[in-house]
Amino acid sequence: MKKIVISALVVGFSFTALAGDWTFNPKLFVRGGFTQSIDLDAKGNGIEPFNANGWNQTNAFQANLTELDLHANYKDKAKIVYGINVDSNERFTVNGAASSNHNGLAKERQAYIEFYKAAGDNTTLWFGRRPYRGFGDYMDGTFPLDERNMFGGGVMLDKMGPGRLEVAYGTNEDGDVAASTTASDSFTTNFLLNKYIIGIDNGNITLNGEIHQNNSRFKEYESYGYMIGGQYARWDMSLLGAKWYNIFVLNYSHGHLGDVDAGEMASAFDSKKSAEQAQRFTFKIGGDLKNKAWSMFYTVKYQNHMGDIKAANGYKKEGQNWQFTDVMARPMYALTSNVGVGIDGIKRFVIKDVTANSPALWAKDSDMWRLAAVANYHLDAGGENLFQNAEISIFAGRAHQDKEMTFFKGRGASKDADFVRLKYTMEI
Repeated sequence: MKKIVISALVVGFSFTALAGDWTFNPKLFVRGGFTQSIDLDAKGNGIEPFNANGWNQTNAFQANLTELDLHANYKDKAKIVYGINVDSNERFTVNGAASSNHNGLAKERQAYIEFYKAAGDNTTLWFGRRPYRGFGDYMDGTFPLDERNMFGGGVMLDKMGPGRLEVAYGTNEDGDVAASTTASDSFTTNFLLNKYIIGIDNGNITLNGEIHQNNSRFKEYESYGYMIGGQYARWDMSLLGAKWYNIFVLNYSHGHLGDVDAGEMASAFDSKKSAEQAQRFTFKIGGDLKNKAWSMFYTVKYQNHMGDIKAANGYKKEGQNWQFTDVMARPMYALTSNVGVGIDGIKRFVIKDVTANSPALWAKDSDMWRLAAVANYHLDAGGENLFQNAEISIFAGRAHQDKEMTFFKGRGASKDADFVRLKYTMEI
């Protein structure tokens, strides 16, 4: 009995000593929502019909997501980050939903370790699986420069001239390369990422560049791609008696980019087989003004997608061109210390849609608009978070697409639909 007690004390003491060197910071992020018609008798047919026909979305219509992360810091020497995410779980809300289309599977999102002062006071090394992201835009819910998920490693060098230099090398597999029998889903991409961040008062300037080497079982489809871009971000400025956060983004990509989910970088005409000539240019202005009484969120994003038209002798350069500008705005007013009300709107202006003789006919007639009244509820009384990080939001309005779409399950295609959207967000 004494041995058991002594062993327990030793184990407890060892754990206490170990825990004393570590600090743990769990983080939970949950978002979701559902869409119905105004008379509440039909379920929405996904989020796409209510967004801007691809290549853009708004935070009012985003896929359900749960992220759980644990940050474990060892003194000032190292940090371990482990996280999982669950996407679109409908297993318990759709009768008989046994397929993977309805089951929200828990997936390892990140697992990496950082070593501080690894080779001097200004050097940080990391290795593992991680998302590599920049500063995000609230209205379209994206990370404009480097939304890159990779398994690899990198180094961060502080005080390199006026800023910090980050270099990373990693890999990302698009489909099961070993088992694939078609070229369309058989890429493993190695990419080199370089980022230089210059700190300024209440903000930073980020310069970003990537090179992608796309490997395939089919040698004729191996290719290279690259992306270059810059972002200016500034926060806690003052304008019209409100705090002002704003970003400016310039971004250009050429060729096939391995992470096809990188919607802020890849071209719509990146079909992999002809990706050598796929190009995209993006310019974006976004941000928000917030005080305790009112707010204004806004984003203006211009995109120019370029590609090839398939000819008898191969792919002709500069054959396809899809240009458009999306304008998003959400003015809000504090009705009470917990409730905010306002208007949410988006309008797409298509400038050019030369997609004839191409597989991308979906780009034709892609003008759209959406307008809705919105009400937010926030747990904490007062403050700017009432507008941006509300736990519950309700949208009620109308969506229009120039091309007929199926907005609600069980109903025919149409160009217009009235909707009610309930969205919830929780971050701990």
